[in-house]
Amino acid sequence: MKEEKVKVNLRVGLLIRETLVDEAAVEDIRVGTLANRLLQSEMDKVMKVGADNCLIMNSREYLVSEAEIEQNRAAYYLFPETKVVSRFIATQLDDKIYPQISFYFLKEQMDALEKLVRKQRIPQTIRNGAVHSYRYVIAGMLLNHPLCRALGASANND
Repeated sequence: MKEEKVKVNLRVGLLIRETLVDEAAVEDIRVGTLANRLLQSEMDKVMKVGADNCLIMNSREYLVSEAEIEQNRAAYYLFPETKVVSRFIATQLDDKIYPQISFYFLKEQMDALEKLVRKQRIPQTIRNGAVHSYRYVIAGMLLNHPLCRALGASANND
């Protein structure tokens, strides 16, 4: 029996969206299909190292662990700095320019995403103790994917 997936709708910024639209046209697939494939590729890396070993570049936690990260890079997944990711997140609710993309996650992936959001402690992502937005985590993973690295915001160069 197929595992049930959880749907998360998200608007990505124009530069990420243009990258996805261009590649989807080349591959002759839908933008959502491509976006989910890229994100699942990055999600596999996150699940492999575990949420505890996912750090934001130049964060306090990263700086404390920097020597260990350099010695054992494969054991860590690095997110771009929050201020960098924020430049690639849509802020206008215009469905023509910034249509939503539906992302699909397994339950254990959602648990990891929630842990990452709580760990990152970015304002506006948690409200009344509940995760309200996954946008920084998802955008950070998309920026790390090789397809989006040309945007110059990736924290991973593997």
